[in-house]
Amino acid sequence: MRRVFPAYIAMRIRLISGLVAAGATVALAWQGGVAIVGLTDADAQQIAHSFFGSSSRDSLPGPYFLKGSMAAQWKAKGPAERAQAVREMALYAKRFVSTPAFAAMYTGWIKDRYHAIDHGLKVDEKADAAKAAAAMSSEAGMKQLQSQMAATVAQSFGQMPPATLKMLFDQDVKNWKGDSDKAKLLARANQAAPLFTSNPDEFKKQYILIKSIEMGGPDTMAGIQAANAGVAKAQDEQKARDEQKAFDEHKLNVELKRRLQDFVALARSVDYAAATKPQGGKLAFVNTAYERKSDAWKKLYRLGKEPSLAMAAVAEQWLKEL
Repeated sequence: MRRVFPAYIAMRIRLISGLVAAGATVALAWQGGVAIVGLTDADAQQIAHSFFGSSSRDSLPGPYFLKGSMAAQWKAKGPAERAQAVREMALYAKRFVSTPAFAAMYTGWIKDRYHAIDHGLKVDEKADAAKAAAAMSSEAGMKQLQSQMAATVAQSFGQMPPATLKMLFDQDVKNWKGDSDKAKLLARANQAAPLFTSNPDEFKKQYILIKSIEMGGPDTMAGIQAANAGVAKAQDEQKARDEQKAFDEHKLNVELKRRLQDFVALARSVDYAAATKPQGGKLAFVNTAYERKSDAWKKLYRLGKEPSLAMAAVAEQWLKEL
């Protein structure tokens, strides 16, 4: 475990990412500490934007965003001063996350990242599954499903080149011969066969209808078009429900609560009094189990008890308000 003290402020900034909604939102805390860390609002906005597209919940920015002069100042501060500064930064992050500008940015980010969109729908997966099962068990539901499946197959046939259709047609005719259940299909196929040469478009239309009928679907092109429209509508509705579900899972308050709870648990779990020893030119924990702790755990240890718990206190209060 290497102690890099110029990274003190980076550690503060990193653990503030546990207080904000998206992994990159650590920069929002920096905005609160513009005067403290020497960043402009524009700097912080750019940092936040860049991290939104790539950082995960455990991905925290490094010290390369901290200006050298500010790193030196932070190194000289005592625990109480660091705790106060971190508290101010965390409170600013809280205020910033509550602004319409941040809400709009976050909503755009989860739309791009998770295809999460608020359609104002109430998604109840159990109820939806029960409704689908009930529909499948009814005669009308089965007929609708057959029609939609037949329409989907018919649509795929309509996109095939003529030579492929003719090959499939000939194979069907061969299979239908001698099958009394397929006699009507065979009769229609025999009528349609000459059209392959004389009127290829009509041949395709008739073959599509024959395949639809075989699958229990519509026996007219209008019926197939209506069934295709039903398929498209169902797909659009499912897409909207999937987007709503993703939004419900990642919306700002839900993500905030999750991250705040994670951060508080992490901050309270750190052994800030853990002893270290020189090892291979670095400092390692005497308790070897601590070497297997997460990177975030070690950063909080390096930051120190006072500033870490100061931020945890802000997070706990924030949770009560959500």
